Amino acid sequence: MTSCKPADIEQKARDLINRARLTGPPVQLEELVKHLGLQLMAANLGDEISGVLVVKEGAGIIGYNRDQARVRQRFTIAHEMGHFILHHAA
Repeated sequence: MTSCKPADIEQKARDLINRARLTGPPVQLEELVKHLGLQLMAANLGDEISGVLVVKEGAGIIGYNRDQARVRQRFTIAHEMGHFILHHAA
């Protein structure tokens, strides 16, 4: 597993937003997901699971709990994108 300093992670996030040519808040997570070549899938994940990242042969899907509040869904999507960027993206 790759270990990054918080400043490195923040820079990776800024770089992604710039490469995707997105401007100012709120960050358009769906556009970032597309830019990374990922797909989003809302799912019934029960009470204990907020999200999941599945990657196979470089392609990935972020599943998020459709029953949670939108603010939690956004956090989960961003969190799973972070896993993809730090551990799977070339």
